Amino acid sequence: METKLNIRLAQIQDANSIRELYRPYVEETLFTLDTFLPSVSEIEKQILDFQATHAFLVAELNEKLVAFAYARPFSLRQAYQYTVEVFLYTDRNHPNLAIKQQLYQELETSLSQKKIVALISTMTHHHQSGIQFYEKNGFTQRGILPNAGIKFNEWLDIIWLTKELNAPERLSK
Repeated sequence: METKLNIRLAQIQDANSIRELYRPYVEETLFTLDTFLPSVSEIEKQILDFQATHAFLVAELNEKLVAFAYARPFSLRQAYQYTVEVFLYTDRNHPNLAIKQQLYQELETSLSQKKIVALISTMTHHHQSGIQFYEKNGFTQRGILPNAGIKFNEWLDIIWLTKELNAPERLSK
């Protein structure tokens, strides 16, 4: 059987599939600090909001959604307009590193075209494979926030990773 990978912009119709893909991360892992699964309407709003300003992509394998990635503003303060926080989740039943890598590259390309300067990824110290993935893609660990969150009755350290995507443009005085 031939496999066909399609990476495209997320649509609000994808919200339920995204929610179901994200469900085990929320309910079973320490990889995210979300403790409640977002509703379909919350995910629809995220798709519209992040798509309008940055990017929200999905990967489909044989027309089944198997991964999603998005970038959101790092902060609502105007001074951070060129800095984003990036997220990438894959279907735990399809942990294909090639799909994850291709989706990440598409996200990075989209953000580069929007002149984003800095990428930030935050994750719990339990997510070593995620940390290694981002480091292989040029991110550098910048800090640890000890005991920054709690989930499943366990205190979690948060790892901050960053990457300069585009050189900052010279600002006029």
